[in-house]
Amino acid sequence: THRPTDPPTHRPTDPRPTDDPRYPQHGYYLYFTDPIYGFLEKKRFYDDTYTDHSANEHGTGYKGVYRLDLRRNKLQLLDSTLSRPNGIQVSKDGSKLYVSDCCQGTFNDECVQGTMRWIVMEFKPNDAGEPVLSKRRTIEAKHPDGSQTKGCADGFALYETTDADGNEKAFIVGSCPGGLCIVDTSGQGKMVARLNTKEVVSNVAFGMDGYAYITGRAGVWRIKYGERAEGADADVVKEKEEEEEEEENARRREADEAKQVEKSKAEAGSS
Repeated sequence: THRPTDPPTHRPTDPRPTDDPRYPQHGYYLYFTDPIYGFLEKKRFYDDTYTDHSANEHGTGYKGVYRLDLRRNKLQLLDSTLSRPNGIQVSKDGSKLYVSDCCQGTFNDECVQGTMRWIVMEFKPNDAGEPVLSKRRTIEAKHPDGSQTKGCADGFALYETTDADGNEKAFIVGSCPGGLCIVDTSGQGKMVARLNTKEVVSNVAFGMDGYAYITGRAGVWRIKYGERAEGADADVVKEKEEEEEEEENARRREADEAKQVEKSKAEAGSS
């Protein structure tokens, strides 16, 4: 993979050769998550308590985040506390690892539907130059509609940039309940934007053509990034106006139906 000779100022994390000397911490480590979806059954293809029971009986008993040292063929468990570790990204300097926790259903009180959760692991090199976990923090938010909203914090992309003051910043741009979320990972972390796609989103990737590509249950979409897309605001406003009009029409129908019921009761009582 080659970068353009004159990349724009704001560029998401892009793939690099594993032997890139500028980022040696990337060169020899493979990071991955291991949730328990392998225990989903054909006749009940949904996540529930039975998957945890199967994992305890036939698997490791936990859901892990791992690092494989490709030089030494050494596998290390980095975290086993998440309910459903899923999406994963590494910062371009190799010092931070980002993982999403996909909360679905209401069977797990610690990870209920509507919860949006990501963890950030920070590493520092030891005397041998190997990255050692030095700090771990959690970024969490709740969808306003709670467990009624489908989707979870699943696949995501990492957008690394520099602000006007020269501070390095990283944003998670990924799936979440209700659509697509943008999360500022600096400090304690906070959600800065949420796009309601009306469809379950599964993953996000940044293309080198200036578009973010989004996969979901209903198809594949793309959105212009790095600059305000022409007509984007108008589309969002129009969609919001249509939603508000639909809600208002629904309220009117309910009110009319209620009046009709009252009228029928009154006529029945008078007769």
